Amino acid sequence: MKKVSFAITMAVMLCANNFSNAQILSESFDASTFPPTGWTNVQISGAANPGTWQRLTAGTNPTCSPHSGAGMGYYNGYSWSGGNAGDLSTPALDFSSGGFAVSFWMYRDSGQLTKYDSVSVYVDVNTSSAGGTRLGVINRSKNLAPAVPVEGWYQYTFNIPGSYNTSTNHIIFKGTSDFGNRIYIDDISVYSLTPPNDLTGISATQNSICNVSSVKLYASGIDGTVYWYTGSCGGTLLGTGDSISVSPTQTTTYYARNFKNNIYSTNCSSISIAVNSNYNLAFNDTICAHSNYTLANGTVVNTAGVYSVTVPTINGCDSTVTVTLAVRPEITSAISQTICFGDSLLFNGNYYSQNGSYGDTLTAINGCDSIVTLTLTIRPEIASSFSQTICFGDSLLFNGHYYSQAGNYTDTLTAASGCDSIITLTLSILPEITTSVSQTICFGHSLLFNGNYYSQDGNYAQTFSASNGCDSTVTLTLTVRPQITNTIDLNICNSDSVLFNGNYYAQNGNYKDTLVAVTGCDSIVTLNLFVRPQITSTTGQSICSGDSLLYNGNYYYLTGNYADTLSSVNGCDSIVVLSLTANVPDTPVITQNGYDLSVQTFASYQWIKNGTPITGANSATYTATENGTYTVQVVDANGCSTVSATVSVTGVGIGETTDNHIQLFPNPVSNFLMFHNLPVNGKTEVHLFNTTGELVLKKIMTENSLNVQLLPPGLYTLLIVSADTSQRHIFVKQ
Repeated sequence: MKKVSFAITMAVMLCANNFSNAQILSESFDASTFPPTGWTNVQISGAANPGTWQRLTAGTNPTCSPHSGAGMGYYNGYSWSGGNAGDLSTPALDFSSGGFAVSFWMYRDSGQLTKYDSVSVYVDVNTSSAGGTRLGVINRSKNLAPAVPVEGWYQYTFNIPGSYNTSTNHIIFKGTSDFGNRIYIDDISVYSLTPPNDLTGISATQNSICNVSSVKLYASGIDGTVYWYTGSCGGTLLGTGDSISVSPTQTTTYYARNFKNNIYSTNCSSISIAVNSNYNLAFNDTICAHSNYTLANGTVVNTAGVYSVTVPTINGCDSTVTVTLAVRPEITSAISQTICFGDSLLFNGNYYSQNGSYGDTLTAINGCDSIVTLTLTIRPEIASSFSQTICFGDSLLFNGHYYSQAGNYTDTLTAASGCDSIITLTLSILPEITTSVSQTICFGHSLLFNGNYYSQDGNYAQTFSASNGCDSTVTLTLTVRPQITNTIDLNICNSDSVLFNGNYYAQNGNYKDTLVAVTGCDSIVTLNLFVRPQITSTTGQSICSGDSLLYNGNYYYLTGNYADTLSSVNGCDSIVVLSLTANVPDTPVITQNGYDLSVQTFASYQWIKNGTPITGANSATYTATENGTYTVQVVDANGCSTVSATVSVTGVGIGETTDNHIQLFPNPVSNFLMFHNLPVNGKTEVHLFNTTGELVLKKIMTENSLNVQLLPPGLYTLLIVSADTSQRHIFVKQ
């Protein structure tokens, strides 16, 4: 076929070899000896023989020729099962003198497009990929990463990490089969990388700018392509090129370095651009009438308005100052005050007590002058007197006080003008006329006095008009003999009765009888009768069939109502009824399907083997992993427990057979479990169980490996069933 070569660029790979740099290894597999002298070729997994890298001069599946020369290396993914892998390691290489890269060619084909046959490239101080640093993975299929457009040879290059700066290192090519097509590689090269020279400096059109301005940066000493950053050397990338325009909003440091042969220069050059602020200041201000105001640029104004001026700041950037100016008006006011004769008024720090006008200049709350004028008026003094006569026991309200004694009373009042008015009262008292009467009556009777009936203890006065025009008082002192009462509280039980006042009573109620006391007044006897109710109660209880309940000295085990008569704390009968329910549990029945056991639905389950509960076997199904006699103990929704009949499980075993024994490896396993001696005729099934007997996987085998990557770590039992064998194996997933 025609040989096609391509070179691609990837984010994690270099574009193409720079063979101007010194090579420390070059291998094209043209010699017939394989592996080449000093190389190591080791199978690391799988059952294929030999399972290692080999050399071919012409390739099939896919059909291709070497990239150059007479030979090429290949790993068999066409006839080897998935999971086979082998390491092809270079001789020891010295990376202590600087940076290095590895380059090789690989044939990408369009056969078996979904199979992950691949080459993984590692670097390590040992010759094994295990424990090494993986530089990248190239899949054989052109559709898989890194995808390519057409079938053919492609070159891939990886830089060696700086941590491998010792004199003894190996590049390892790990081939992995996914049962797809063969893998071909050729023309391996390891070479040193020389970084470009450092920039000699960075210059700028300005080192200090005003905000919202831009500045252009220039690099000198350019060797390759210049990369520009902020934040740090290799920080946030701004762009590439010999120069760059930037518009910082704050003082910012910019970094730049050369890039050539896919390597950055050792150091960055840097420059700082200072950003000076532009200020916009706005505020309000006020002046008094007839005053002047000086703006920020020296302009003087004296009228209200909005004034904006531009002034330079010390950093050379313009600043705009805007003031909104208001003018306070001049304030004048007049005050009129009137005071009474003998008073004075404090005004502007002076006391005034004469009629007149007084002026003063003050500072108003707005900070400007306020002219205040006071006009003061004095009211004249007022005086008067009068006489009054009242009856004994009366009182006279005078200036807010009541007076009932003869005498002279003087008070100062506020006249209609608001000033003091002096009034003098001369008070005279007429003598009191009184008489009294005493009477006694029985409770419930009344006495007629002055047209009114009285039935309560007390003094009752009647006022008449005497000859002097004052009241004459007659006082009745009435005494009411108390009613004689007696109360009897009596409690009886329901259906009892009591004799009172010639009658039998059996209902709750108050019953009275009236007698004649020694005072001649009525005596009332009251019976308060309370009938205690009959006490009854019902208690509900549930038991499981076969159990019994102790109640009132007897054991009951059947559903029903059971009554008993007791004596309550009040001495009357108390009826207690027990409502008993005996629940009959459902009997579990085990359904057996090979090693799978199941039972009906219950509240909880416990599977038992040979009389011993099985730890963790608490569901409605269980898969037996050992021969034995099995039962299940269940609890139903009523909390009643019962045990099923036994079933026997046989044919379970882990023993090996000598003929046609199936082997599993590796064990423990991480990704793919490999099979040796799987039956080749008929259908072969695998059943995978966890440690609790739960079936986690069931599969018909079509290849010699089983993917167990997604299983949780632990111990598993694998049952392999075919037409002529049934074997169990135990393995560990790590």
